[in-house]
Order: sequence, then C-alpha cells, then structure tokens
Amino acid sequence: MSPGWRSVLRREVAAARRLVVLGVGTPENGDDAAGVFCAEEIRRGLRGRRFRRARVLVSADVPESATGPIRRFRPTLVLIVDAALSKKRPGSVFFVARKDLAEESLTTHAIPLRFLMDYIEGTIGGRVLLLGIQPKAVARGVPLSAPVRSAARVVAAEILAGLRESPAGPPVRSSSASGHRDISSPPGNRAGGGRRCCRP
Repeated sequence: MSPGWRSVLRREVAAARRLVVLGVGTPENGDDAAGVFCAEEIRRGLRGRRFRRARVLVSADVPESATGPIRRFRPTLVLIVDAALSKKRPGSVFFVARKDLAEESLTTHAIPLRFLMDYIEGTIGGRVLLLGIQPKAVARGVPLSAPVRSAARVVAAEILAGLRESPAGPPVRSSSASGHRDISSPPGNRAGGGRRCCRP
C-alpha cells in the first residue's frame, strides 16, 4: 500500500465538519465486500462511542439508495470505500479520480458511481472522495481475501484516527435506511451475480 493515501485520508477526515463514510460492495462476491467490511470495522472500532459529526452507512451493491440519508445528514464530505480494479497488487489502497471511472464498469448500479458522486456534490453540496481497494478474488461465494481484509482494516483505522484528531472530537452514528444495509450486516466484482467493482 502506498503511504501517500494515508496522510490524505486522515487529513480529510479530520478536517470534515460533517462526514459520511459509505461502504459499498456485494457481500457474496469475495473481495467486492471490501467497502462493507471496512465500514463494519469502523463500527467495531468505535466500541459504542458516537461522533456527532460523522455517520457510517452501508449500501451494499446499491449505493444510490443512500442518497436520502446522506441528504438528511448534510455532510461536508462523503467518503465512499469500494473495491476498485487497477493494475496494483491485491490489497493496494488508492484514491480513484472521478475522471478515471469508466461508465461501463459499474453496470449493476442503477447509476454509475461517477454519476452518484456528481449527484451528491450537485444537489447536497458536500465533496465526494472515492477510496478504492484492489481486489484479489471476486468470484461468487468466495471469502474476503487476506490482503483485502488487512487493507480494509488499515483504512478503517486511519478513518478512526482522523476522527479522533478532529477538533470536533468524540462524540459516528451508524445507520441504515430503506434500500441499504445496516452497518452490522455481514459484508463484495461480480462473478455470477451482483455488481462489478469500480474500474478506474
């Protein structure tokens, strides 16, 4: 994992006045569950503590279903965590530039992530960042691979560290709403069902 993303991530989280972390992925499709697993790790790391300025959402393979809760929370930053295809090693973590998102690479979303990011910024006003984790295996029915599990845990730890560093300080709300999975639900590119990973 490149060290560059860590400092950027922690700085962005610490500076956000109101933060939404959106974990995306299909639980049944191996490493496509990276974003969902990461969100669950954040919840576990909180150990019951709440940060009023942050909210953790899990939208599984329909991230567009989270637009309602995001709009109501009115975040200044939305951080989407998802499996993303690149030429990097499995478990690599990197920010995905919106211009690099191929429209055809997210065919099982009602709308591609790039359009979702544009929609959130255009209608809600908060900035949107997409943090990708390179998958190793995305076949249906396979478990989360070790490098991706490890990477998701590191990402979660950096987000928690950024929350603690924020001037707002402790007291994340974890939430579910119609159309997306509760943060406590089990953790997913698609092979034989589900959605494909982002492909920058």
